[in-house]
Amino acid sequence: GIKADGGSGIIDISIHPFARSNVSFITPLKLVQLKLTESLYTFNTTGPGENTLLELDHHISDKILFRSTSGATFLYDKEYFDLHQDLSIFHTLNQDTSFLYQVTANGVSRPSSEVSEYVALVLFRQRLHQDWIFLELNPQLHYPKATNFLLDAQFIARFEFMMSK
Repeated sequence: GIKADGGSGIIDISIHPFARSNVSFITPLKLVQLKLTESLYTFNTTGPGENTLLELDHHISDKILFRSTSGATFLYDKEYFDLHQDLSIFHTLNQDTSFLYQVTANGVSRPSSEVSEYVALVLFRQRLHQDWIFLELNPQLHYPKATNFLLDAQFIARFEFMMSK
């Protein structure tokens, strides 16, 4: 089916107005589910832009999902596309614990289409308390073109507190 939404608001304590619209088309195919999303937006800080995503989901089992994501983002001021291709495996161990395994190629469309970075990561997510406290551990391997694709290892640890009504 088709889903559309939009919004506007202010981000952060300082004033950063924005407006966005979003349209998604989702359809099941024989072995995969296809999702195409188009977003148009304007932010006070970056100006107008658009984002296109194509996602293909394939359920390997009840607890394992494979997703291929192709994306292109265009910002009016930059006059080229930021491109990315993600191959992801979502593995749910139980209701409290999950893993994401992902490899990504990031690139640009100008002056010629080229890869600007490769990334490999694992994201471990553990629910610590009810539905509002989570722990994430995220080792990442970045290989940026700017350093001749030399390894830049990173590790992110994050506590997430979710507050809602």
